[in-house]
Amino acid sequence: MQNGYACFLCKFGLKPLNTSVIVTKSNIDRPKTLHEITVEIENSISIKTSSEHHTTKHDTLTPIKCAEDFIKCSSQNSLVNLSLDEKKKIIVATITSLHDHMVVPLPPEMVINLFNMLACSPPELFSMIPPQCMNSVVLILSINQCALGEIPPKNIVSFSNGLLSLSPGVLNNIPKASFISILGMASSTEIFNNLTHLSAMNLITVLSMSKSTVSYLPLPTLISLLNFIECKSFKELLNKLPPSTTYGFLEGLLVTLDGSSPFLINTIPTSVLVSIISPIMNARWLGVMSINNFDLLISVMGSSHKLLKALPPTNFDSIFSILISSPKILSSLKPNNVHKLLITLATCPSILHNIPLNSMHQLLNAINDYLPSSLVCISESEFSLLVKERN
Repeated sequence: MQNGYACFLCKFGLKPLNTSVIVTKSNIDRPKTLHEITVEIENSISIKTSSEHHTTKHDTLTPIKCAEDFIKCSSQNSLVNLSLDEKKKIIVATITSLHDHMVVPLPPEMVINLFNMLACSPPELFSMIPPQCMNSVVLILSINQCALGEIPPKNIVSFSNGLLSLSPGVLNNIPKASFISILGMASSTEIFNNLTHLSAMNLITVLSMSKSTVSYLPLPTLISLLNFIECKSFKELLNKLPPSTTYGFLEGLLVTLDGSSPFLINTIPTSVLVSIISPIMNARWLGVMSINNFDLLISVMGSSHKLLKALPPTNFDSIFSILISSPKILSSLKPNNVHKLLITLATCPSILHNIPLNSMHQLLNAINDYLPSSLVCISESEFSLLVKERN
């Protein structure tokens, strides 16, 4: 019995093509109604399912074919031909019937067909499904992700575009572990490159709303995402995203880079990092950046010679200017991070060559006045490298 309906087909209001009453010697007093539905697909196979239930009100109902069985037994072609409303009803019924078995591995064919039913549908289907039900769908797919290993990239793209068409607020309410697991299926730049503009904007926005999400992305997915952002030009994205979204996403990325320093910084292509970090290293963005983000940026810069060498000289001009002219910012930074940046600069002559000696003297004087503890562990030889005349 499901919501007062004995028959799955009756529940969804599907009209059987052939209905008859079967009476046998053993059940003369208990007639059964046989429902048959035949789905014929052009240039495909004919799928025929049937279910029966007793019409007697007081008897125990015979087990019937449930929504999840329909998904399990149907082919992708047959699922494509269902209307959006039928798909919604089937998905909702499936999730309802699986309510007490969410964390139990499901038959692979059922998981694949559920995924493909969504992948072969327009984004409107995702918005038709109640948010809590969609959360459960993502949970089920993430738990049974092993069954989705053979899903072709084009289906992953379609599913991703549908899921990411939901508003950032709805996406942010999906349990993080499940959401990250599904995002992990997008493990190539090709998949990200085929996202719609709306999907890309929503993805960056939802990542900006929860900084930890970036940290837990699988490495192939993170690198593919950053490659995608490089291809799209982060500078162009800055003009389309609200500043709060940009800073939120940047914080998530900097936290991730700093937390794995220097491994991740040296694993992600340097050109990719520069394409994302360099556009915000100017007076306009640095001047209103939060202290936390500024501190993370200083730490990340001090973690990699490769990154510093690849940054244009104008980036150093901007960050030095902010530190020299803003004692409040400088005094709020962690001494260890400033110390790390100075050591990295001192041990890389090619970088120092592009920094005006006057700017370096002004920075060191400001540090000595407002953050002297960051100079304590710098050796005389390192200090002399910072202040010596440039050739």
